[in-house]
Amino acid sequence: MQRSWIGMDILFYVLFPLIIWYMGREWVGDYVSMLLTTVPGIIYTTIRFLVTRQFNVTGMALMILMIVGSVIDLLSGSALQMMWNDVWYGLILAGLLLGSILIGKPVGYYFMLDISAYFGYQREWIKEMLHHKRAFSLLQLLTLLYGIKQGSSSLVKAWMIDHFGVDGFNQILLVMKGWGWMFSLLISYIIYRLFRLIASLAAEKQPLTSKY
Repeated sequence: MQRSWIGMDILFYVLFPLIIWYMGREWVGDYVSMLLTTVPGIIYTTIRFLVTRQFNVTGMALMILMIVGSVIDLLSGSALQMMWNDVWYGLILAGLLLGSILIGKPVGYYFMLDISAYFGYQREWIKEMLHHKRAFSLLQLLTLLYGIKQGSSSLVKAWMIDHFGVDGFNQILLVMKGWGWMFSLLISYIIYRLFRLIASLAAEKQPLTSKY
């Protein structure tokens, strides 16, 4: 199943948008073509949301972010402005992620609750495990990586827009997806470490120190 999702990710987030971009520019112009490149990803994300039944905090948050992003795209008015708006939106999201660490409520905590429940763990039990300070440190690191991923990709995109403009949309798309997948590997490793730690804590039955 995981391999099939990876293949579908490449198809709907990279190949279809590139095909639409190359074929649509001459017919409908840069802005409309760029708007249309987002449609395959929106449809795929919605279907995946329904198929995996991610009716939880993480799933709903992702859907809201996608809707907000789509509204911003529609209000942009031009291809270049749409690209710059995406940069500012990404930087705002990065700020929110990093801010959640500063206030002691890392977004990674809620993500781990949902992903653990998806794999069959009881939410109350996993909450107790995540309250341990070693787990809290990994949750902070997880959220930090999400924030760095979002912020750094926005900065790289800003640089590419400044140098290549709208004509560089295809290169920007490929670089952004590659950049995101690189960070996804690091994030997956931290999640793996968290599950290993949770299993270890459950076996040791150590007293827990709440951080929330």
